Amino acid sequence: MGSRKEKMDSLLDIELDDVCIIGIFGTQGIGKTTLAHQVFERVKHKFDAGYTTFIANISEECQKNARSSSRSSSLSMTSTAKCAKSSSPSSTWKHDVFLSFRGEDTRTGFTDHLYHALDGKAIDTFRDTEGLVRGEAISPALLRGIEESRFAIIVLSQKYATSSWCLDEVAEIVKCHLVRGQTIVPVFYHVEPDHVRNQTGTFGEPFTHKHKDQDVNRVNRWREALSLVAKIHPCWELNDGLHDSVVIEEIVNEIFKELYQIASKDFVGMDSRIKKIHKLLDKCPRDDVCTIGIWGIAGIGKTTLAHTFYKTMYDKFEASAFIGNMREEYEKNGMVHLQKRLHQILFNDDGGIYDDHMVTNILSQRLHSKKVLIILDDVDKLEQIEGLVGNWKNHYNWLGAGSRVIVTTRNNHLLMNYGQHYIYEVDKLNDDEALELLQQRAFDDNGILDIEYRELSIQVVEYANGHPLTLDVLSPYLKGKTADEWSNILDELKKYPDDEPIHRTLQVSYNGLEKKEKEIFLDVACFFKGEDLYRVKKILDSCRFFPTIGLRVLLEKCFITIASDKLWMHDMLQEFGHEIVRQESLDMLGKRSRLWNHKDARDVLENCKYLVETPDFSRVPNLERLILEGCKSLSAVHPTIKELKQLVLLNLKGCESLDSLPQCICFNFLETFILSGCTKLVKFPEIVGDMNRLSQLYLDGTAIEELPTSLEHLSSLILLNLRNCKNLLSLPDFICRMASLRTLDISCCTHIEQLPENIGSLENLEKLDACRTAIRKAPSSIVHLKNLKMLCLVKCGGVADGSSQCSNESVSFQLPSSLFGLSSLTSLNLADCNLQEGEIPEDIGCLSSLTDLGLAGNNFLSLPESISQLSNLRNLVLDNCRKLQSLPKLPAKIKHVTTHGCPMLNDQLTIWPSDEGFSVIDSRGSEEAKGPLTHHPLPMPEEQVHKLLPKFIEVYMCSVSLVQ
Repeated sequence: MGSRKEKMDSLLDIELDDVCIIGIFGTQGIGKTTLAHQVFERVKHKFDAGYTTFIANISEECQKNARSSSRSSSLSMTSTAKCAKSSSPSSTWKHDVFLSFRGEDTRTGFTDHLYHALDGKAIDTFRDTEGLVRGEAISPALLRGIEESRFAIIVLSQKYATSSWCLDEVAEIVKCHLVRGQTIVPVFYHVEPDHVRNQTGTFGEPFTHKHKDQDVNRVNRWREALSLVAKIHPCWELNDGLHDSVVIEEIVNEIFKELYQIASKDFVGMDSRIKKIHKLLDKCPRDDVCTIGIWGIAGIGKTTLAHTFYKTMYDKFEASAFIGNMREEYEKNGMVHLQKRLHQILFNDDGGIYDDHMVTNILSQRLHSKKVLIILDDVDKLEQIEGLVGNWKNHYNWLGAGSRVIVTTRNNHLLMNYGQHYIYEVDKLNDDEALELLQQRAFDDNGILDIEYRELSIQVVEYANGHPLTLDVLSPYLKGKTADEWSNILDELKKYPDDEPIHRTLQVSYNGLEKKEKEIFLDVACFFKGEDLYRVKKILDSCRFFPTIGLRVLLEKCFITIASDKLWMHDMLQEFGHEIVRQESLDMLGKRSRLWNHKDARDVLENCKYLVETPDFSRVPNLERLILEGCKSLSAVHPTIKELKQLVLLNLKGCESLDSLPQCICFNFLETFILSGCTKLVKFPEIVGDMNRLSQLYLDGTAIEELPTSLEHLSSLILLNLRNCKNLLSLPDFICRMASLRTLDISCCTHIEQLPENIGSLENLEKLDACRTAIRKAPSSIVHLKNLKMLCLVKCGGVADGSSQCSNESVSFQLPSSLFGLSSLTSLNLADCNLQEGEIPEDIGCLSSLTDLGLAGNNFLSLPESISQLSNLRNLVLDNCRKLQSLPKLPAKIKHVTTHGCPMLNDQLTIWPSDEGFSVIDSRGSEEAKGPLTHHPLPMPEEQVHKLLPKFIEVYMCSVSLVQ
């Protein structure tokens, strides 16, 4: 090969300005193509960028084009016609229009309105979806978008030439125009065509300044491209005298007409079916409002038929709209969204609709004055029709005279219920049509087939039974395979005798995909149908699925389509994907690989019983909230959880099987960490680094035995919940150095025997719950907790759990000799602490903020007299104080006093006057003494009666008798 390349180099050593043609001649298989390709790769850099091309197999292409041009083409039955493969440029377009524009000038105005107008006419438009931030070089995705678009609309605005990206686009468009026959549609948006042609005026300034340091060849290519574009006719000029909407309508209509003329050559069997619909319409009086239902099984071609009919008829009406994917749009976005969408397409504005309740009225009022064509595709509910065009009885109130409505559906009963004027059941393909469609899809050469392939093709057609989608999906699978492989595929299809042909075909075609291609197909079916292609690619790329290759394979095999920069697939293919996932686990949602229904996802995530181990988190480094609450089977958390540096919330509540966490953690942004109910978790991780944002830590109900010393560094911790940590042996001293702590709960920690001596240093502590612990003494420093509001010490002091009484032998809880300093305390509960006579500090009256005092179940005989000084006390609980013999004078604001189970008090009812009126103190101990209050005279000092006179209405309502 080396000597041959040297000979070629000598032939190419020509004068720079000469035009030279070199021929490479030789017998078949001698290596002509290989040599030509290697020479091309070696010398293409010497020519203008973008103006080199390598066209292979020219003789074969010419034969194909000659055959296809000599044969009359009919119309296809299926919307996936774009999957038909041919080497001629006219049949390799994947998009109708590529839209080139300068975002800074027109993105949110003219271009946006033009895009939506094109989309409203179901014109597949490729628009840059990567946003405003661009690199120096045009992206491969955008290059493909240009190459695969039949038309290129170039919106030439004042700042268009300031963008090297835009100039690269226009140069690439011109290349496709010259090489592939792409149609260019220039739009001069407030610029003069002469200024574009000659790069002068404001439009040409960037070539003088901004681009002066660019490569000369690149700039020359830009200039030549702009000059050529400016000479193309027809073109559209916008100036101050023209409204944008007028020009947009003209552009869209012109492209629409051209597309229909082209589309009519790409389909099989459509003409006869279109004629049948026209015959039905001919039966409708000219000025009547008429509705036609198109009915048929999934994949029979309803949408394609309706779309083709729309293209033949839209310009005969004042306004027209094609609303596709009705069923899915209705489920996802609701009726109001569909109504607004219809209004936008028909009238090219939002009509000032700001109130959702106004939509129906505005739509019906504006429709009433126009003759419209409305096509509602894939309807599955009656309200979807009635919400957009009214019910059949009030059509004339909604739609203007001569209006036509086409509805496609799988549900014939729905059409009859609605009262359709006429219903057309879509015919299956006949054998000749099916054979032609198969030949288009499965063979590059559309000429006469070999006898062997023809016989196999007849078997395929018989198998498909006139179902176009079956042929569409099966053909790419058969394409390029030998006759023996065709036979094997037909045998494989027979393995599913109970399924419909389309289901068998889908299964076999799906089985033929690679693993990653299957994953992408299921992801599109479950999550991404109708989503932006660029966004989907980014998501799939983050999962390392290599989406560019995978999506292209699915596109070639007709599993997906791409329209208007969005991913689509046929409803039946989507349902097939859903069924594959459902079969993974028929009864247990949590064992399925994908959940597309938000209710199912919520049910599984809120109480996941099946998750055993979390996935690798390294792919989601920006995760902020991780909630695995109720995952009872979760036994391990992936070590990469340590990499989630952006976590704000980590909730593992109720993960009963979780027995360990990473040895060290450092979540810089974590605010809340919940491990409540992780009953097997024995050790809490060491904290390394800065976790100063953590404010709440829930360790209640865990099996933790000790707290790591690194917890001391949680300088912002406000809440520490250790409730019911029955294995926790002690509360470490460093707790006292957590200065921000406001709530400390160690209740039911039955092994904790003492509070740290320096507990009083927690100046901000507001709530301390140490009930049902083995603590027998409150440290003296506790009175230094000047902000403490709630102190609970129920059943401290060695009292056995479940005991209803306090025995004399039990060790009593020891309080400090003075409570002075607890000035903020509002609630103090010392129930069941076996407090003896004199063990309640005498200065308890200094607790000036106290409102609730619980002393039930203790052994004292009396209460300190200073209780009367508790000026804010409202509730006093003394139940089951079996040795209590008398009550002191109570505070003036007291409202509720309970003394049930105090046998040493006399059986009596006492009214205790207070500032609020009075309180009834019920100290009746025996069952015989108990009864309705009306049966008991209530003694009251005479001097108090006058004080209570204003409250007698309350006495009456309580049915209490007062006896002086």
